Amino acid sequence: MTVAELQALRAAGEAVVPVDKAEPWKVVHVSRASFYRAVQRNEVPGVLRLGRRRLLRLDAFLGWIGADSSDCRCADPAKLADLSPGASSPGASAGGQVQ
Repeated sequence: MTVAELQALRAAGEAVVPVDKAEPWKVVHVSRASFYRAVQRNEVPGVLRLGRRRLLRLDAFLGWIGADSSDCRCADPAKLADLSPGASSPGASAGGQVQ
C-alpha cells in the first residue's frame, strides 16, 4: 500500500491493518525481512503483536514516517523518485545531487 492508501484507510475510520496487507516495508523502502527485524527490536512504533499476527496502528505508523496529515507531500512517490541517486531535478546545479 502507498502512504495515500494508508491515510485513506485511517480517514475511513480504520485504526489497525494487518502488517502483511499494509506492506509498510515498501513505504519505508526496506526489505520485508529488515522490516520484521526492526519490529522484533521494537524500532517500529505502532506494531501490535497478537500471537503470531502483526497489526499496524495507522496513527502511530503514519506519525512515525511524518505522514500524519492528509496533505503531507513528503512521501509522494514522484518526489521520492526525484531524490533517488542519479536522478536530476529541473533547475538543480551540477553536483547538487543527493547522495
